[in-house]
Amino acid sequence: MSTKAVIGWLIVAVVLGIGAIFAMRGPNPAGGASGPGVGSLVLNFSPSAVRSIAINPLNERADTLTRADNAAGDWLLRLGDATRLTDWPVPGRTVDGLLLALSEARSVAAGPKAPDLGEKPTVATLALADGTSLTLRFAQRSLGGTGLLEIQTSAGKTVAIVDDRLHQMVRDRNIRQWRDRTAMPWARGDASRIRLENKDRAIAFGRIGSRWSLREPVQAPADGPAVGRLLSTLAEAQIVEFVDDAPGPGVQTGLDAPNARILVEIDRPEGTPIRHTLDIGAAADARGERMFALIDGQRTVKIDARNLGQTMDAAAYLWPHPTAVAAPDVGMIVIERLDASRVPEDGRVFKRSLDRWIEIREGSEVPVVEQELKEMDEALAFLTGTGGPAGAPRPQGRLAEPEAYRPGARVSLRDIGGQPLETVEVGVSGVSALAIVRTGAVYREYPLDRLPRLIDRVMRSSPLVTPPPRGEQPEAEENK
Repeated sequence: MSTKAVIGWLIVAVVLGIGAIFAMRGPNPAGGASGPGVGSLVLNFSPSAVRSIAINPLNERADTLTRADNAAGDWLLRLGDATRLTDWPVPGRTVDGLLLALSEARSVAAGPKAPDLGEKPTVATLALADGTSLTLRFAQRSLGGTGLLEIQTSAGKTVAIVDDRLHQMVRDRNIRQWRDRTAMPWARGDASRIRLENKDRAIAFGRIGSRWSLREPVQAPADGPAVGRLLSTLAEAQIVEFVDDAPGPGVQTGLDAPNARILVEIDRPEGTPIRHTLDIGAAADARGERMFALIDGQRTVKIDARNLGQTMDAAAYLWPHPTAVAAPDVGMIVIERLDASRVPEDGRVFKRSLDRWIEIREGSEVPVVEQELKEMDEALAFLTGTGGPAGAPRPQGRLAEPEAYRPGARVSLRDIGGQPLETVEVGVSGVSALAIVRTGAVYREYPLDRLPRLIDRVMRSSPLVTPPPRGEQPEAEENK
């Protein structure tokens, strides 16, 4: 065969091969670049580059997801047809799951020659960090677990058939169900201040480092685990219904004058604290288990409020011991009897000396006998909460003076230099026959046999606790 004939046949073979390739790929029904081959990725983008996603059925206002500016990677959802412009938090993992599914979607079959998206396809527009966008049109109907997807970029349009789980994720405004149903996700361990108030009372807490304190209605150390349980209760309150539109005529939400408010503040190293509120209004059902609520003054919801009514007893959050002083910080203990006028007298001063306690009497150091050393350790353990009988019940805390309270002793804890750390008053209730330990404005009730022996003896020696026999009653001295 001549050289010209060989070249001619080669040209024919190349032309036929190109024709076969085009025949296998088929025509592009959208008029742009051809669709992806079966098994190929249908989209080419990085999920982390997406800044917003607008999703809407044709000719309707879009619901828009926008990346939130926080470390948690959350998104904010704004509804297109709502009567009030409100941004709803959406957990980042949910939106990230959609973006990952889109980025990994593959063509499962060749696209049809005449694609039909239906009268109302769902349109999703992905805005990317570089200013470009992807527009995806999901067919209104799917068949046999697959659905038609039209992709439009600056380069043109392509069509692919993909798994219809993508369609199910975005159609029928399903993304509205992605909203965070936690009413107070911010009520967690990084809270710095908490305030609970209703029409009768208010309770406020503050945290410095890892220690919580009660700031209203009195100032006192708070029980950290109890405050932690409070935060858990608040954080677990669930939204049972989103109120996207203004309530209809005759519906009273009670949010104009809320029955209760929960305020949480979170300190930030870089500046102004973050402030969150939950206002609780009227009942949303006949049983009063669901309540109208307003989150951060913007988002109206109905919440399951069954557990929130158990949090307004301030005494439940009191520190469970007479003081919050750490035992190793105590260098001196002063125990004084109270006279008939509640004036301290006959004080005993104990001071640490190396690994033992000594008593200071008239400026001299006197060794403490072995029995009293044990009683000193017992008293210190009781006052600081570092010991005591195993399984001993928690004392009952009160913010009001118990009936017929009679104080008998005052105990002062001081550091090794003599500076006061905390002072408590010890007495009894003439009605309940319980020991009462007062620290500031907080009264704690104990069985009498829980009092340390050293403190109990001094208390009982007071004429206020053990009056002298009739006819020997001493007169209260004025200005003693």
